[in-house]
Amino acid sequence: VRRQSSPSPSLSGIIFVLFLSLSLCMLAKCAISPFPS
Repeated sequence: VRRQSSPSPSLSGIIFVLFLSLSLCMLAKCAISPFPS
């Protein structure tokens, strides 16, 4: 029996997306500015 009310997969997906976007943002900052601020 699966419980659809559990936010586990949704939360995991949200965290993954946040981490991915943060990593991309850091990468873009690094690529744009030659100095580590």
